[in-house]
Amino acid sequence: MKLLIIIVFVCLNIYAYDKVQWNKIIYFSDNQPEIESENFYLSSKNGFTAEDELNATIELLRSHKYGKMTACAYPLRYTFIKSQNISIPTYDLRNCNDLEDFTVNFKKNNLYLAFSSEYISVPSSAFGHIMIVLKKKDVPFEIANTIHFAATTNNDDGFFKYNWKGLTGGYQGYYVLDVFFKKLYEYNTKEQRNIYLYKLDFSDEQIKKIIYALYELRKATFKYYFFNKNCATYTTQLLNISSDKLLNEKFFYLPLDTLQEYKNNIVERKVFLSLINKIDYLYNALSKEDKTKFEEIIRKNTIVDNSLHNDLKLLLINYYQFQFRKFHTSYKNYNSVMDLNYEDIPVENNSLNPIDKKASYIGMTFTQNEDNDKSLLLSYRPLYSDIHDFKYNNLQNTEFSVFKTVLKLEDKSLSIEQFDIMSMKSYAKRSVYYKPLSWQLYSGFNKENNDENLKFTNEIGLGVTQQVFNNINISLLGNLGLSNITPFIGGEVYISKNFRRDIKLEINSYYNLFFQEDDFYKNSLTLLYKKMNFIYSFNYKNSSLENTISFGIKYYF
Repeated sequence: MKLLIIIVFVCLNIYAYDKVQWNKIIYFSDNQPEIESENFYLSSKNGFTAEDELNATIELLRSHKYGKMTACAYPLRYTFIKSQNISIPTYDLRNCNDLEDFTVNFKKNNLYLAFSSEYISVPSSAFGHIMIVLKKKDVPFEIANTIHFAATTNNDDGFFKYNWKGLTGGYQGYYVLDVFFKKLYEYNTKEQRNIYLYKLDFSDEQIKKIIYALYELRKATFKYYFFNKNCATYTTQLLNISSDKLLNEKFFYLPLDTLQEYKNNIVERKVFLSLINKIDYLYNALSKEDKTKFEEIIRKNTIVDNSLHNDLKLLLINYYQFQFRKFHTSYKNYNSVMDLNYEDIPVENNSLNPIDKKASYIGMTFTQNEDNDKSLLLSYRPLYSDIHDFKYNNLQNTEFSVFKTVLKLEDKSLSIEQFDIMSMKSYAKRSVYYKPLSWQLYSGFNKENNDENLKFTNEIGLGVTQQVFNNINISLLGNLGLSNITPFIGGEVYISKNFRRDIKLEINSYYNLFFQEDDFYKNSLTLLYKKMNFIYSFNYKNSSLENTISFGIKYYF
């Protein structure tokens, strides 16, 4: 009877197999194929299902003419079907020349997740970037293999066309194989981003499945979306092929989500700090005399020798490397600096561990004005970072916020106070060794006007940020914008000071000069206190409309 059932199942092409794992291998989601390129799937049917693809693969594997060719071209599918006790011929994959040539470069026994920190100058990188790194033990990271997911964009696409296509799936994405030193140069040197490496407890067999998957995916293309079909989504899906995890699909899927998904598999952590972070650390550790000497050497191109203090020599070497690698600037005394003998010292990493980053928050703020009118503000930021967040990094205050919403509850009525389509800010500290500009870009609806009406506001700003005594950051910006169709020019002063990792003081002064309306100004003082995933705030605001005091709490998740 059992034999009869098996014969009937085989005749009807019905097999007992792990459907969830098969769907992961062939990239099927919601019963639909995710891969667009025609040569990835073997089924000839229109509107084919995952089961149709299984049957087509089995049929080819059983073929006397195409069996070995199919096994060699699709080694992951072959090994999976074989593991399900489905009757197919046995093929020795070691006899597949192209497959062997491909896998020989990936005979690595250590797998790392690499997270490159945020780069808000490019919206698609504003949430960071995630990669897989494969390396042999005791071999430098620089020659390790890197696997990441990227989109093919057109260089002639302007800012708005680029973002529109990125939001609507107008670009094709694919897996890229690279050498890690290229990504170090791109992210760590050119863009001055930290790269955090997390070793996962993956076995040789798990790594082998990923390599087989990559071989099958060599010419596979996908639709690329900034928010949920991106480098993070498809890196997670690739890792999931060799684990029992399922993709936690949601509207926003970020590189941080990949880290969170595999944080329990992390066994080791390493950080490649950007040169600008190293330079900042070394410069602040110098004596006042050596700081003056450093500035004189780079200003006058002074020929140097080994009589300098070790810390100063190390700073000079890192600074000259930074200038050459990022800006291709070679000073006249470059050779004398690079010939210095020095003893390397560890650089303290004060940056926030990305795994501890929370991209979203919900908040509640109680407000009272000078007339004792009370209101409650309810806020929600789906992602990613506000200027007010604690970043543990004194080099730059940044913001990249999308779809932030603030509702106001007053006199039993609920109204929209603010809806940000996008808010971007980069307040980078200027110093003797690096002089970036500060800038901001905003588009959204708010009531930052004397009419107290919700108006569509678009604004750009440019300025500088300077750090003064005791690590106080002062940003000065000039702004241009439109409030609905009314143009305005404005200015802003933003002052921030982190007293500890959990206490921050902010002073903000904002003034807009409208061409057809009364001027609008706002001055505020804010004290922030962080405790675990909560931030408590006290704020005093003086504006052209009213004076208010408020107390708030935000929960980050």
